[in-house]
Amino acid sequence: MAVLSFEDARKPLVSGPSKVLTFEDSQVLAKKYRIRTPRYGIARTPVELSRVLGRYKYPVVMKLVSPDVVHKSDVGGVVMDVRSEADAHKAFEKFWTICRKRRFTFRGALVQEQVEGTYVLVGLKRDPQFGPVVAFGLGGVFVEIMKDVTFRVCPVSDKDADEMVKEIKGYPILAGARGSERVDMKAIRQAIKAVSAIGMRENVRELDLNPLVVSKKGAWAVDVRVVT
Repeated sequence: MAVLSFEDARKPLVSGPSKVLTFEDSQVLAKKYRIRTPRYGIARTPVELSRVLGRYKYPVVMKLVSPDVVHKSDVGGVVMDVRSEADAHKAFEKFWTICRKRRFTFRGALVQEQVEGTYVLVGLKRDPQFGPVVAFGLGGVFVEIMKDVTFRVCPVSDKDADEMVKEIKGYPILAGARGSERVDMKAIRQAIKAVSAIGMRENVRELDLNPLVVSKKGAWAVDVRVVT
């Protein structure tokens, strides 16, 4: 089975223009392949924000909504652990100010249920030589720092997915080392296979579930980035 290097698997396609799907379209694709995501609402005004906040329990996560921003955390467009309506309105004002100063189009703020667990990554890259390739590793900021990532060419079987999980150096964290909570390995396998299926069936160049938050209760794709 071919296993690509981290650098090779992350090379972009060079043929034709690419397009990043909107948040809403990415959610539709995730739902189609039964990838679980936290509940969310989008507020475009402060009045809408108060209404949206009433649907969820604190803490929540808030994210900037703008077609000009792909990596929200790079511009300060993500606020974690929002625990009150006052804090939520401060985050909303912060996002609006970021867009005004940097001349981004402001489309509001995403309010998302905050889920707790371990961050992992499941990704897809359409390699010019091997075709669709699935990646798995520790997620969040650690994927670029530690590069603890393993790869498989699609289609990915149950056995392939289980091997991918066990190959990373961070596997003991997932398996419950030193008294930590063992995560739902079946949920990780299902997410890997869902991404593999997308690679085989959909016109997608890149896909990242980063982070995919996993715990003993399951797995939730907190951020879904899709490039067609």
